[in-house]
Amino acid sequence: MKVIDRAAVLVRRDHTLGTILERLAKVQGKRRLVEEAGGFDLSYAQAAKRVARWAGGIARKTSPGDRVVIACP
Repeated sequence: MKVIDRAAVLVRRDHTLGTILERLAKVQGKRRLVEEAGGFDLSYAQAAKRVARWAGGIARKTSPGDRVVIACP
């Protein structure tokens, strides 16, 4: 199944931040995506969950076609 998931990341054209991280999480799982000097680590799976939570919160407050800006530190 991982070969198919890897191919989907490259071939599919419906990419959003959520779909890319979801697919990468299937392939990379608990492998580290981010490591900061202060000791903060984030895996692909953790990042995918975080983006899904953000997307859910945004979806509840917007309508299709609305423009959204996310500002993060």
